Amino acid sequence: MATTKILGLEINALTATTASFATTASYYGGSVVSASYAVSASNAPSNPKLLSFTGITGSNSVSNSVTICHSVLLPANTLGTNNILQLVLRMIRITNTAGQVFGRIYVNTSNSLTGATLISPAFTMNGGGTQNIGYCERHYSYNGTSLTTYVNTAFSEYTTGTIQTTTFNRTVNQYILFTIQSNTATDVSNIDLYKVFLYA
Repeated sequence: MATTKILGLEINALTATTASFATTASYYGGSVVSASYAVSASNAPSNPKLLSFTGITGSNSVSNSVTICHSVLLPANTLGTNNILQLVLRMIRITNTAGQVFGRIYVNTSNSLTGATLISPAFTMNGGGTQNIGYCERHYSYNGTSLTTYVNTAFSEYTTGTIQTTTFNRTVNQYILFTIQSNTATDVSNIDLYKVFLYA
């Protein structure tokens, strides 16, 4: 079944705790110095924040329709006016390898594909039995109005290409929808991993 996670539950799980470690160094002449450093909630690195993740499959593809595998609720005002949103998904074949499989990311103000906005390309795995799992990643800059990213269908964005800009209203609840589609109705596919990181 499809999973929906609420941002706050993940943040609470990442509360920083105090820890210390000792470092030693030998100097010419044989003298040794040691020191300790405490990491606490006040000085721990704040970025990126892991908002949500999964390491299990969600809803299997249904026939050759676009299917929501996982959804993540971003409560209103999660994003500010200077952010980076990092989204990762991994497509996986469950049964059969005849046709192509497409992974996509949408956003919507409801947990539904009706009226949803596509913010990624169609990441594609070809049929034939050799492309059975695929790790896809996109970084989105956000200025308080628009999400901007790389639009090419490459799984990573470590190259040049076309810019995609999408209007995104941060003042209302928004869902990130990780979807899968099997081009051949008899193939079954899913998303078995996703991660949502926020730099703020």
